[in-house]
Amino acid sequence: MLDRSNAKKYTCFSCGHIQYGGLKKCYLCNSNLQPQEKSSTKSDPKNENNDWVNRAQACFAAKKFKEAIIALSHAICEDGNNGLYYYKRAVIYNHIQETTKALADLRKSAHLGYGHATPAIRHLTQKTAW
Repeated sequence: MLDRSNAKKYTCFSCGHIQYGGLKKCYLCNSNLQPQEKSSTKSDPKNENNDWVNRAQACFAAKKFKEAIIALSHAICEDGNNGLYYYKRAVIYNHIQETTKALADLRKSAHLGYGHATPAIRHLTQKTAW
């Protein structure tokens, strides 16, 4: 996980994406970024991951599936031991008929101990069986 304690935080007001560093354009929608004021409290990575998950849910609801996958991928990069993130990304992959990727994420989710993943694997493999 990257140390973001000293990095400047920017928000895209078009799509809501949060970026760190010195970029001036959002890499998702190419809109201008606005700097956020640095808070006096230390950044909590769990809250940042919740931001990614909330963003993914909003993108999914807006039928922006690729953006939802990107947001969940960010959450996974920051906390790769959370089976729920892999499960949520698998749901989106399945929704856009990327079955191989969905199964890979479901298997990783099950390996990490997320309980809903194993029945989903069974369902998805039966659905795609010849």
